[in-house]
Amino acid sequence: MSVFDLNAVLDEAVDRHPFRPAVSCDGFETDFERLDESVEWLREELVARGVQPRARIGVCITDGWEFVLAFHVLARLDAVMVPIDPFDDVSLRGAGELDLHHIIFHREQDAVLEEAVALISGEAFCPMFDVAEVFTLVVVSVDSPLHVEGGLFLNELGFRFRSSVEVGARTAALSVGLELGPESRVMVCGPWSCPCAVLLLLACATSGSCVQVIQEPRGYGGVLESVAVVVGGSGGAPQSLGRDAIY
Repeated sequence: MSVFDLNAVLDEAVDRHPFRPAVSCDGFETDFERLDESVEWLREELVARGVQPRARIGVCITDGWEFVLAFHVLARLDAVMVPIDPFDDVSLRGAGELDLHHIIFHREQDAVLEEAVALISGEAFCPMFDVAEVFTLVVVSVDSPLHVEGGLFLNELGFRFRSSVEVGARTAALSVGLELGPESRVMVCGPWSCPCAVLLLLACATSGSCVQVIQEPRGYGGVLESVAVVVGGSGGAPQSLGRDAIY
């Protein structure tokens, strides 16, 4: 892509490396072609529920595979994505100032859903819909004006908007700096709302690299234990690892 198009970030990888692994998580692995099929199916589900391009969508998901899927779906939709930590009250209140249209939760986080929605929206109740039997779509304010362009709000000491051009520049620098390519496997661990995790997902997609998801580690010791299991069973070390979804 000569000009970075967030909504086309998977296209080149699917065209060039359809059968190479895209995501590996907890013993499950999917290639770029199957990931693309899942993305398109879920995209249609969200569109049917009223999600529009340039709508501001909170992604309130801690689970790795589900975050990867939802993130790529919203990128395909050219939405404005706002990754949010559902267990961080400061983050939730900060996201509430962005006039969100919708929020997406993973169904396994139903225990915190109502409290998180109240902190973001300031309302005791918002309409909610099941999506694909895995996600909950919360309608916050469909009447809010759409954003002027697609991109990301990244929580870097406060939510700051990053346009597709800015995201593209940072993603390209990350790909070059890490020497990512179709043979690369990159470990990513939580929190998934971390800007580094988000940009690393995009860098992997644009370079045809495989995201090796580390599920909900409890501290850095938990990360190391998970890494030992993954590396011991994979026959080769992933390309990168860091403390907070960092490389």
